[in-house]
Amino acid sequence: MKRFLEFFALAALLTLGSACNRMTPEQMAAGADKIIVKPVPEVLTLRRGKIPVELNVTFPKGYFYPEVVMVVTPVIVYEGGEKEGIPFIYQGEKVKDNDKLVSTKGGSLTERVSFDYIDAMKNSHLELRAVLMYSGKTLQMPVRKVADGVCTLEQLADLSGFCEYKKDDYQAILKKTAEA
Repeated sequence: MKRFLEFFALAALLTLGSACNRMTPEQMAAGADKIIVKPVPEVLTLRRGKIPVELNVTFPKGYFYPEVVMVVTPVIVYEGGEKEGIPFIYQGEKVKDNDKLVSTKGGSLTERVSFDYIDAMKNSHLELRAVLMYSGKTLQMPVRKVADGVCTLEQLADLSGFCEYKKDDYQAILKKTAEA
């Protein structure tokens, strides 16, 4: 009976230890490369004077700490400056806020951001800057480059609507004769 109780206590301890096997906020910051971020389109594209981007963010299982708030700011960096977008705020399961919930089971979220275009943004890139907040502390995550360049093909289009026609030798009626 004593051996059975020792075995049961050991099994309970192992089960409890494996249940507590989750990432700490420091491990989250160090393992930031485990988050999969895919921009759509992959090359930023100018559309009607704006640069719209859809980001598909996937968190792996066991990555997100339940008591953490993550603030992710999209920033487009170009020569001579940078422009910040509206931040995305994610929260763990135990945080009592009204932000996007990320489970410890992982999951995917879609975010949309748009930047007003200026000519200096032709040679630019999009990066994500994240900060973790927990227990009154803040922890910077590494900056993550997501997309390169801006396709400005739209600026080459002529929107005047003028079309020049080439003169041709069109004849409505063709007169041909043939001998039989």
